[in-house]
Amino acid sequence: MPYTPHCDKPSQTSKVQYISPLTVVVDLPFILSNERKLTVGSPYLYLEGSHITAVKLLDVWDADKYVHVKIQDLTTGTITILKGSSDYSGDNCLWSLASLDYVQSLTN
Repeated sequence: MPYTPHCDKPSQTSKVQYISPLTVVVDLPFILSNERKLTVGSPYLYLEGSHITAVKLLDVWDADKYVHVKIQDLTTGTITILKGSSDYSGDNCLWSLASLDYVQSLTN
C-alpha cells in the first residue's frame, strides 16, 4: 500500500512542507538533519534528555499549531507520537530527532 501524507494541504504558515510523498522538511530547531529534511521509513535517533533510541520515522504532520512526529522504536516496536510547538524558536528542546548523516557531520 503506498504511503499518503497525513496532511495533504498544510496552511501557508505550516512548518511542515512535503517535497515528495515520503520526504518532509520540518523547519523547527528540534529536527536535527541536513536541511531539516525527514524521510518516512528511514532510521533516526530520538533524543530525550540523556536517553537516545534508534527509531523509524512513520509519519509527520502539522495540526493545531503543533508538529506531530510518529516514530517506532526499532528495538521494542513501540509506536509513539511526539508533539512539538510550531511557534517554538528557542535552543532548548525537550526532545529532538537526528538523522544519522547529521550526527556523522558533527564529527567531521
